[in-house]
Amino acid sequence: MKDFIKSLLPLFVSLIITIISYFASFAITVMLGLTRVSDSAGTNVNEFIFNLLRFSLMLIFCGWWFLYIRNTENSENDFVPDKKIKFSIVAFILLIILGFSIQVSTDSLLYILSKAFPDLLVSYHQMIKSFVSQTEPLYLLTIIVLAPIAEELIFRGLTLHYARRACNNIGAAIIFQGVLFGIYHGSIIQGLYAVIFGIMLGVICVRSRSLIPSMFLHMVINGSLYVVYHFKFINVPVAVAAMVISLILLIISFVLVIPRLNSDEKQDD
Repeated sequence: MKDFIKSLLPLFVSLIITIISYFASFAITVMLGLTRVSDSAGTNVNEFIFNLLRFSLMLIFCGWWFLYIRNTENSENDFVPDKKIKFSIVAFILLIILGFSIQVSTDSLLYILSKAFPDLLVSYHQMIKSFVSQTEPLYLLTIIVLAPIAEELIFRGLTLHYARRACNNIGAAIIFQGVLFGIYHGSIIQGLYAVIFGIMLGVICVRSRSLIPSMFLHMVINGSLYVVYHFKFINVPVAVAAMVISLILLIISFVLVIPRLNSDEKQDD
């Protein structure tokens, strides 16, 4: 029970940091004159300041936490992804293909659903449109680099470690941290596909016993959104074709990359 509670702590801490960062960035936004509290249209928090602040705090705090457990709780029965890994060019390319395939398959599926259920994804599309409309270099650096590093430390570094102890089974631990990764994203639509991606990232982390491959794949997924989003699907048949092709590439690249990231160390059943 103690380890189960510990496995929830990284998510809880990340939410606390997010709340603190929101109010702090609100104050900074007002002090810098980027918005006015008296504005009748409402006061908006600067997204760059908010994301930079929250992911920086997550990285600092959870990075220290991860280093602590790596040095103090790294027994034979624990899972701590601390292996130094060298990328082969093939693994590097496969992870890029995998990341883009994930993004294309997701976007095409959501396009199909939006045509079948027009009102279902309105708020989601508004959120994504607002997300990709910000193209300042520092903002992109925050979303594509800083966010994946911080989130991988939280979920594949800390949560997976404690979940492995609580479940006493690495497979169950991978699924559990994937579910928490989905909850972390807040919205139902994002949360559903984040669970699947979180499980895939967890498998890659476990097989390599390193956070580097999952961090890199996470960066590719976030970065590919800015590329894939601008390729509009003409109609549903095109979206279906794109989804089928991307899913095939996703499965092939995932299956092929796993052996190339496989740790020499014995894995838990």
